[in-house]
Amino acid sequence: MRTQKFVVPLIPNSTNAHWGIRVVKKRNSYIAIKYVSKKSKEFAKNLKKFMSTQKYKTFTGKLKVVVNLYFKTNRERDVDNFSKNLFDSFKGILYVDDKQIYNQNFKKHIGTGKDDYFDIEITEV
Repeated sequence: MRTQKFVVPLIPNSTNAHWGIRVVKKRNSYIAIKYVSKKSKEFAKNLKKFMSTQKYKTFTGKLKVVVNLYFKTNRERDVDNFSKNLFDSFKGILYVDDKQIYNQNFKKHIGTGKDDYFDIEITEV
């Protein structure tokens, strides 16, 4: 089993900030169009920039992922709101596609007093 671990000085956007919705008029009705937000695109860009400074290999098999989110403040957050943006942003970097993830474990740590960051450990199973 191969494992890679990284400490990343960023924090992913929550699912609430990951998506944007634009309402457009089409004929006699309105439709909502969902899109990836500018904030999420910026996170993905910053993550790719950070990973370009790291030594890593792209996994092609089934994966187990462990993520620890570290927040400076004591503000409560739903830990499950961070996985989608994070996993989408690593697509094509640490793995070909996030469909390869078969097991995930997220933990949050609040009130660390340090800048927000996360660590990620990926193991091919």
